[in-house]
Amino acid sequence: RGALESTSKSSGIMPSALERIEDNQPHTVTLSGNSGMGAGQAHRSTEAHSKAQRNSEPTPMQRSVSRRNPLIVNSADISDVDGFMAVAKYAGTGADVLFVINYPAYIGHEKSDPDWAHERFGQGFKYTAGEVLERDRELEASAPKYGAMLGRYGRENPARTMKCALTDLAFAMASAVWRGAGATGGLFFCIGGGNAINPFALKVIKNEVLVYSELFDDVASLPRFAPEHGAFYDEGGAALDFRFDDYDDIVIDFCGSMAFWDEAWDRRMRGAAVAPRVKAAFVMGGVLTAQAPVTLPPIEGVLNRFSSATMNQLYDPAATARFLAFLRDGGVPTYVVTNNAVDMLGPRDRQGPLDDVVAQFLAANAILGAFLHTAACLYYGSKYKPPPKPFDFYVALALSEYLRGNRDALQGEGYRARLYADGAFGSTFVSGEESWAGAR
Repeated sequence: RGALESTSKSSGIMPSALERIEDNQPHTVTLSGNSGMGAGQAHRSTEAHSKAQRNSEPTPMQRSVSRRNPLIVNSADISDVDGFMAVAKYAGTGADVLFVINYPAYIGHEKSDPDWAHERFGQGFKYTAGEVLERDRELEASAPKYGAMLGRYGRENPARTMKCALTDLAFAMASAVWRGAGATGGLFFCIGGGNAINPFALKVIKNEVLVYSELFDDVASLPRFAPEHGAFYDEGGAALDFRFDDYDDIVIDFCGSMAFWDEAWDRRMRGAAVAPRVKAAFVMGGVLTAQAPVTLPPIEGVLNRFSSATMNQLYDPAATARFLAFLRDGGVPTYVVTNNAVDMLGPRDRQGPLDDVVAQFLAANAILGAFLHTAACLYYGSKYKPPPKPFDFYVALALSEYLRGNRDALQGEGYRARLYADGAFGSTFVSGEESWAGAR
């Protein structure tokens, strides 16, 4: 089991165990029987199927990008600030980054179902964007920027309001982090998909708009992006004709949800002009079957998942299965940072002021930018009290070493394993076992 350490051994930051999923035969990215995916499934084309795909294809845009750098496809995680730490780390590689935003499942729910969790164990909760906004309505008086952010879009359609607010905030934050880190590559945006599962109940779900709107002095001046599925934009909001075959080298991370990886995306990436350009994938998630799990178990009325269902893979199990089938079928070298590998920024009982802990971590890992420091302190210090675990940073660290050609740091002792993912409940295992039954 290889270990990829932080850039400063004196910082007290735990190293990240990185598992290499080899691309030799037989394919080692393996799906469970529940995934419903078979080789070549994404290539079927009937008249009805083609019509459905055209309706979800990326929208024709105005300008194309030029090939000059590697491309990192970032499955952006905006629910935790460590997703923006990943963006900052990528800024130092010289690569272009495509920041693909995905949305909480509640945005796609028109009706709530209070019995959902009891009837569907392991598949989250069902509530609406309107209920999230109503829960936090009384906070608008004490958080005027939050109220102003929502006011940009009106209140008639809560789902649309939240989707627009999340989009504009996430893209503004990514741009600020990118510039603050001194990036030389290009930053581009894509409107992804909606998650299938809300793991957390309404009473505890984070409201990212409430937290992150405090980062900006004037939320009314933030650039607006039409959150239409499959649209591509540059930093200024100009529409793009984004072509993956403009790049010779594409690397994909799985730091957030894969909800964007629908059949249209899958078909596009499997195309003869694009698939050979995908050189590697880096996954945050999964549990080691040879070690005791460290993920939260289900909590009645709070968290409805199996303890082996890591969040990124649980958000949309079917899309996860589709993406892993793409990696398996293409023999794409795949690296996994498991949940077992990531610890706190510092022990809670002796970590000192949050500001100092965050500053130490960012400085030790050469992550630049005052904006990111402020965002991290705001997020970790929020009323939600999230654990300060920088999951996505370690994926970005591994990916950055890959782009620099430092493959020895990734190989470690050459540990090879299989990655198993259940396409219904999101259970994800990294195991030396040769079968799904053995891994479970």
